Amino acid sequence: MKPAMNKTLSTCGRKLVRRLIVLAALGLATLCAPALRADIKLDVLKTASGSYSNVTVFTRTSTHLSFSHAGGVAVIKLSEINADSIAAINGSNTASAAAGAVVLNGHKSSATEPSYTPAKDGARLHSLTTALTANPLLKRTLGSVSRNIIFAVLGGMLVGWLLLCFCFHKICKKAGAEPGVLVWLPVLQLFPLLRAAQLPLWWFVIWFIPIANLVAQVVWCVRISEARGKSPWLGVLLILPVTNLFALLYLAFSGTGASGEKTAPAPFGTPRPAAA
Repeated sequence: MKPAMNKTLSTCGRKLVRRLIVLAALGLATLCAPALRADIKLDVLKTASGSYSNVTVFTRTSTHLSFSHAGGVAVIKLSEINADSIAAINGSNTASAAAGAVVLNGHKSSATEPSYTPAKDGARLHSLTTALTANPLLKRTLGSVSRNIIFAVLGGMLVGWLLLCFCFHKICKKAGAEPGVLVWLPVLQLFPLLRAAQLPLWWFVIWFIPIANLVAQVVWCVRISEARGKSPWLGVLLILPVTNLFALLYLAFSGTGASGEKTAPAPFGTPRPAAA
C-alpha cells in the first residue's frame, strides 16, 4: 500500500512541476514579448538534448529562449541550442537556407529586412496569444489550474461559514438558549441569535430594513455580550471591523462572567432596577 501511495504522490508531484513550468513560461513570454523583433517560426529547433518541431519563439534574453512547440511550451538556455538553430533565430541567410523555413510575421527573413518597430507590438502580441490558446497542453493546464482555484475558494468559504456557525452555536448554548438546527442555516440563524440576546423574534424583520438594521445590530451586539456575562463594551468590539472576529471567538470560547454564573439580561423592554 505504501509503495503505491508513494508512486501516486510522485506522479502528482511531476505533473505539478510540469504545470508550474508551463505557467512560468507563459508569464515570461507575456511580460517579455516586447523584447522580440518578431515571432520567429522554425520547422525544427535542435538542442543538445533533442529537437523540437513546429517552433514559435516568443522571447529571447541574453541567456534563455522561450517558445512553443508541437508538444507544449518550453524555456531553455541558449547554450544548449544547436549553432544552426541559433543562426536561424538570428535570421542569417545561411541558417535560413539550412532550416528551410525561417519565417518572420509570415514571410522569409533576410539580412536586409527592416528592424523591429513599436508599431508591430499589437500584431506580435496577437500572434503570441493565438499560439498559446491553440496549444492543447496549455489549455488543459490552465483549465485544471482554474478549477483548482475555484475549488480552493469555495472550500475556504465553506470552512469559514462552518466556523462562524459553530461560534454562534457556542454563544447561544453559553447564553442559555438552545440554538437548534437553525443556527447552521443562512438568514434563519437570526432567530436563535435573537433568542440568545433576549430580543423579540419580530426583530428579524428589522434586519432587512435599511438604517434600522444597523441600530438592531448594535443593540444585538451589546445584549449578546451581556447575555454571556461580559461587559457591554465588548459589544463595541463586536461591531468594529477586525476586532469583531476576535470578540466573536472570545464570546464563543471564553468562560462566563467573574461570578462564574450566567448573567443573562432581562427580556427586552424590562425596566432596569434603580441604583442603590
